[in-house]
Formats: sequence, C-alpha cells, structure tokens
Amino acid sequence: MNEILERAARAICIAYGHDPDEVPIPVLNQTHYAKVTRAILTAIREPSLEMLEAGCNAHPEGDYHSGTMLTDIIEAEWKAMIDKVLE
Repeated sequence: MNEILERAARAICIAYGHDPDEVPIPVLNQTHYAKVTRAILTAIREPSLEMLEAGCNAHPEGDYHSGTMLTDIIEAEWKAMIDKVLE
C-alpha cells in the first residue's frame, strides 16, 4: 500500500474507533478501511468548480477563469495525483 493510501486507511480506521496499529498493514490494505479510502478518492477524482477556483486562486497567475489553460492544468495535476494514489 502506498503511503497516502495507508495514511487515509489508518485515519478511517481511527474514525471508526479502532486502533490501526492492531491491524497488520497487509491486512489493513485488504480491509473495509482501504476500500472506503479508495471509494472516497475515486469520488473526488473529478474536481468541483469550487476546487478548481481554489487551485487557481492559490496559483501565482491568480484568478479562476473557466476553461482556461490554467484550469486545465490544475485539473490534470489533481487527477494525476489521485490516480497515483489509486495505483
């Protein structure tokens, strides 16, 4: 399991009131927690307009403009990062 997926699965395990240190990592990877983590990441793979706006506003080029190259780049970067975690 990659680092981000493991951190998220551990956080979900804790949110359910369980100690992730009592679940061996190979088991944690096959558990409900890992499945929930993957489902969440898949659900947020497509950024919302609000997310794109926040990304554009954080960029030195500034200001969100729908359909510009900047929003295309930010969206592609976001999706690539989520895809990497889901590999």
